[in-house]
Amino acid sequence: MKTSDANWDSLVQELLEILDAEQKRIVLTLTRLDELRSAVIKRDENTLYALQETIRTEQQQTAVLESRRETVRKKIADILGCSVGQLNLTRLCKSLDGILLRQAQSMQQSLKESVRRLRNEHTVTTLLLRDCARINQALLRCLLGERGGTRLYNARGTSALHLERGLMSSRA
Repeated sequence: MKTSDANWDSLVQELLEILDAEQKRIVLTLTRLDELRSAVIKRDENTLYALQETIRTEQQQTAVLESRRETVRKKIADILGCSVGQLNLTRLCKSLDGILLRQAQSMQQSLKESVRRLRNEHTVTTLLLRDCARINQALLRCLLGERGGTRLYNARGTSALHLERGLMSSRA
């Protein structure tokens, strides 16, 4: 189904503009993930706090963008006679031709690549943060002690240090 009228073209163009803004947001998110990993590794608290505030601000802008996208998707889905959940770029491309088709296909390829990169970066960042949490828990167990915890043994097999008692007291 090829649809061609001014309203249709403007709706598709608006959707492509929104998707372009989302593409830029994904690239920005990739940058933020790099900054986050760098700040965690360097233990730079000031950068982490600044990054947290920046992300809060960007979340508000993202919500507005998502709202606009859903409104335009609803209008396009109504014209195509499908539900919003069924509407994707592949389905949209089947109803386009000419320059709009080429723009939509280009945007689809670009978004696929960016989302793939975002998934990879998210996974790497998640693994880093999990490792940090695991190391912090191990340090706390070592400092505060744990029943049945780890003991260190010397060459003769006798316990040299009882870590189950902890190295410091958590009592005030």
